Amino acid sequence: MNDRQKSLMQFLLENPNTYVHIEQLANKLHCSEKTIRNDLTLIEREYDDEELELIRKQGAGVALHVEEGLRQTLYQRLLRSNPLPANERVMEIAYQLLASGKSVTLKELANKYYTNKAVIKSDLQKIEDWVKRFQLELVSKQRIGSSIIGEELHKRNAIARLSEWNATVSDSNHPVLGLFSMSEAAIIRKALTAMESKFAVSFTDGGFESLVIHALIMISRIRQREVIQIENIDDKLHSAYQKEYEMTMWLSGEVEEKLRIAIPKAERIYFSWHLLSSKTNNRPDKDIRETSDFAEDLIHKVQELTMSPFLTDHLLFDGLVIHLHSVFHRVKFGFPITNPLLIEIKKLYPYMLRIIQLALEELRSLYDLQIPEDEAAYLVLHFQASLERLSQRSAISKRVLVVCHLGVGISNLLRAKLESHYRDMEIIGTIGKMDVDTYVKEHDVDMIVSTVELQSLAIPYLVVSPLLESQDKAKIDAFFHASEKETLQEEWKQSSLFALIKEGGLIPRIELEHRYEIVELLANKLYEQEMVEKQFIHHALVRERESATGIGGAIAIPHGQPDLVKKSGIMVGLMKSPVEWGGEKVVVVFLLAIAPKDKHVMKDVIQHISAISKQPDLVNKLQHALVPEQLISYLSN
Repeated sequence: MNDRQKSLMQFLLENPNTYVHIEQLANKLHCSEKTIRNDLTLIEREYDDEELELIRKQGAGVALHVEEGLRQTLYQRLLRSNPLPANERVMEIAYQLLASGKSVTLKELANKYYTNKAVIKSDLQKIEDWVKRFQLELVSKQRIGSSIIGEELHKRNAIARLSEWNATVSDSNHPVLGLFSMSEAAIIRKALTAMESKFAVSFTDGGFESLVIHALIMISRIRQREVIQIENIDDKLHSAYQKEYEMTMWLSGEVEEKLRIAIPKAERIYFSWHLLSSKTNNRPDKDIRETSDFAEDLIHKVQELTMSPFLTDHLLFDGLVIHLHSVFHRVKFGFPITNPLLIEIKKLYPYMLRIIQLALEELRSLYDLQIPEDEAAYLVLHFQASLERLSQRSAISKRVLVVCHLGVGISNLLRAKLESHYRDMEIIGTIGKMDVDTYVKEHDVDMIVSTVELQSLAIPYLVVSPLLESQDKAKIDAFFHASEKETLQEEWKQSSLFALIKEGGLIPRIELEHRYEIVELLANKLYEQEMVEKQFIHHALVRERESATGIGGAIAIPHGQPDLVKKSGIMVGLMKSPVEWGGEKVVVVFLLAIAPKDKHVMKDVIQHISAISKQPDLVNKLQHALVPEQLISYLSN
């Protein structure tokens, strides 16, 4: 409601069961009688779920009939100057439902947060969808209220991830910390710091904060007598890692007396699992064989798929071994994480994410380990960093010849300035004008930077000041930019994307509402054309259910198992109107079906599609194409 409508509601609440003429209300709020009538209609809709009634009586005016208790609640809600932001309200409600064994009604929540039942219903729908990720269920019963049911372990996982509701926080649990006692948090933090020192272990900042949160949740749930149940507890204790259990025992001794709590054996085992699963800066001294083997196999698979020499990068292997140690235990013990960078990684590195997912799928059965997408996205960062290192090691610079007619001193100064400002520029020689023709016949030269005009040459050249002033740098920058653009355009003309679209096809003006239906439609079309096995359809749908394949820019790239592809092709789907695609709106869908024998084109294709996603005008054109030839024409130009 706007300020005028709130003022009108406030007046009616201050004068309950009292008839007031429409004309009087219009004068009071400085508007027309028609506006007041419209506002009254809106107020009726806004409070439709509440037990109140607007009575209109001819000749008398309008009156608000409302029970006294509700009138006071609505009045307080209306006057609340700083209502809780929606995301914080949802987080608090979710925590209340997770931490309490009691049901809570819409009315109770509406009164608590000074809002109406419709808003709370919407909040509960969001919470219902969210808790499904943790294998929990929100149950709502008429006259009884809503509650969350499920295993204690899953409830704790959900509580630990409540920070996801705070849009301003990337990878921090601070909003969750606000739900607990700050003094208890300080005791836990101090004890964990001492434990790091005593046992010579170093947790990452994120790992440390995660342990603080899980310790606070554990203590809170013990007090509520909601403890973890572990079957065959003695066997679990025997199989627990001795060091981590010893650390937990020591930590328990530090906090039990101060917090006046006894930590049961099952809870100590549970917390030792968290110690094993937390991110550390230490190279693991146990289970090194399994993580080392997995890291090596993963690197082999990714190198095979990308044809990049990842096996030569020892930093990649060392980083993966440390990272995978905690990943293995998080998956084993059922401690899910949320990667706050997932959406950005999908947009920035769609090719590498696709490659990592393919490699992980191949290793899944061998290691009996299914690594979720949030974890896979972190692995992408390891491989992307390796690519950066490898590219620096093998970067091919522009071979530049410097021509200067002002002597050795000025020539060397110009050369030093160029080398300082342009790292990708390899100065292969510094000569005078008279020697140019002979030099270029005997050497491979990409470009000439000269202090004097030269005769017509096949090699591009720029004339600059010997002192390399700002306008000269601008000319060189423009040359490099034009060269890169020309190279990109040439690559696009030769892109494998066009050939694969011709092989696959196009379905324009799709009016389906769900991404699963769209993936199934496109995959079926490939199957009808005998380009894929029938199982490809199922695999593409399973892959899409695991995670939405949108890469930003209104584009999605679903895909199926390469081994199920008979003949490589891409089926393009164009939406008549934008479709919800895992939190994004999508209008162009490229269903990739690339056989193992054509894996060398994968990088080119996905990078090309990624480049398209950054051009909204082009995407808009593509959406309205009707035949493959028209689509390719737009892409070519």
